[in-house]
Amino acid sequence: MQKQSGGNLAKWTVAGIVLIAAAAAFSFLMVRPDIEEKHRLEAVRDELKLRVAAESAEVDDINNRCARFKDDKDFVEHEARRNHRISPGETEFIFDAPE
Repeated sequence: MQKQSGGNLAKWTVAGIVLIAAAAAFSFLMVRPDIEEKHRLEAVRDELKLRVAAESAEVDDINNRCARFKDDKDFVEHEARRNHRISPGETEFIFDAPE
């Protein structure tokens, strides 16, 4: 009798190990797509953070230029000249580019 119960114990042990291995494999297969999706989403998040930083820098630059229009008279004149604006009483001369 002892030999039989020892054999049954070994069979149950092997069956338990196989069952645990199958459960672990099944769990891995179920979780793997979630892990891949997590990595993909992290990459998208990192790319968006870079874009947000670039856009924020551009907004800061625009805000600085707007502030200069309020406070910097020379800057306003420079921008006006660059856009072909003239002051009252001035005459603007426009030359054709040589061909």
